[in-house]
Amino acid sequence: MTNLGSEHGNFACSDSRINAIWQIGSDALKNSAIDCLEIPALLYTACDRKASRAALLTIFGTNSDELRYDLPLAAEQIESAWRHFLFTGDRTILGEIQPKIDSILKSVTTKLDDEGLISNTFAGNNQLSNSALFSHALRFASRIARATGNPERAGEMEMLLTDVSDSINELLWQQSSEGYRSKPTGEMGQVDGIGSLIAAVAEVPDRYQLESVRKTIGCLAPWSTETIPSDILNFTLKAMAKLGFYGEALQIMSNAWQPNSAGVALSSFEPNSFLASEIAGIKPIQPGFEEFAIKVQPAGLSSVEASVHTIRGPIAISWRQSTEDAVSVELSSPKGIRGHLTIPTDKPVRTVTINDQVVYDFENTKRKSTMEGFDVAHRKLRFRTPGGTYKFEVASL
Repeated sequence: MTNLGSEHGNFACSDSRINAIWQIGSDALKNSAIDCLEIPALLYTACDRKASRAALLTIFGTNSDELRYDLPLAAEQIESAWRHFLFTGDRTILGEIQPKIDSILKSVTTKLDDEGLISNTFAGNNQLSNSALFSHALRFASRIARATGNPERAGEMEMLLTDVSDSINELLWQQSSEGYRSKPTGEMGQVDGIGSLIAAVAEVPDRYQLESVRKTIGCLAPWSTETIPSDILNFTLKAMAKLGFYGEALQIMSNAWQPNSAGVALSSFEPNSFLASEIAGIKPIQPGFEEFAIKVQPAGLSSVEASVHTIRGPIAISWRQSTEDAVSVELSSPKGIRGHLTIPTDKPVRTVTINDQVVYDFENTKRKSTMEGFDVAHRKLRFRTPGGTYKFEVASL
């Protein structure tokens, strides 16, 4: 049974349905009669680093043969191994599981077809989805190889990633003003909106085409969870977040995990890591949370609060829309670590106060923040925050 003690992650917001979904995940994790293998849940909810490590050894040990034939699961677990490293700084575990990761990816590589894509006869998925998932796995596997001192293997993976990404781009891009394909068309029936989403997670190489992706999948809000295969729902939500469709992602998540269900579309644990990392926006960017980023995405909510217990201590964020034109943010983090806080704003900024001191005034250009890295950009504020406690008040014009 997973240990969900006093030092566990929390999330709360202004939407009671979302809060109920978080509680389902926490309760399921706490009451599980078997060891949990959901790495994101173990990191963000239980904050149980030992259990996360043990799960990785099981996944890439006794369960590794399953990953050769389940590409969505393989891509998810290879990413989870990297997330474990960023969370804990445990480089040793990467070295222990890297041979299994290499073996899995080499097995999948044999399924590449003449177009440089993973065959649509593999693992029951279409050509585009398979190839995008393979790219996703390659991206994190190459990072793991570099972190374990194997730059040659990392370079091989990065070259293959470039080739597969180019093939994905060629498949998706119609070489016209129509942009990316989003609907089945003739023999290209496997090119659908979900495939485009997953390909976005895989970061198709031409970033100038990103806006075309946005326009193409802008109709996702009415999608029901029945439209999205359960094994790629996690990737769909991540892709929507990456493209800025946070509100739509929350709606799909709400449809997938109802408070009176057991998370029928996917594991009831997984929504918790999505809420903490994408909506509250808490993410490690250096191993062991030596450096972290927080970018709250309100997604139509009027308040978001979250905390994560790291190996260096707890990190907590509270975001509130205090009035129509004012936002209040409180951040606390352990001393000795570096933070990067981004506060989104819907309107141009009028004033900013930090710990009750005015550091920016639109009408007084001479008044500037002494905080390193403070930047007032279009519809967002950026701060570098050494460990400590901060209260930010942002008023809009």
